[in-house]
Amino acid sequence: MLVAIGTDTLVALYYYILFSAMSDNRGDRCLYSLTIDLVLVTKYRKKIIDKGILQRLQEIVANTCEQWSSTLTDFNGESHHVHLVAISK
Repeated sequence: MLVAIGTDTLVALYYYILFSAMSDNRGDRCLYSLTIDLVLVTKYRKKIIDKGILQRLQEIVANTCEQWSSTLTDFNGESHHVHLVAISK
């Protein structure tokens, strides 16, 4: 059985599904998804970051993301840079 749905009803249903799926990331009339892709580089690309520093940086960034209601999804680096990806909740 086919039922005719008006465009207004279809749009309202679409927004209802969209808003209910992303209930945490919405304002009054907007949806948002913030993704931060950040690369931190040492001055003159000097190779000063070792495993201990990288581990401590990851702890600091993870705690900061938690305080800002975000999730740290990727964190890695080398001796002269750190790369991280965080997503807002």
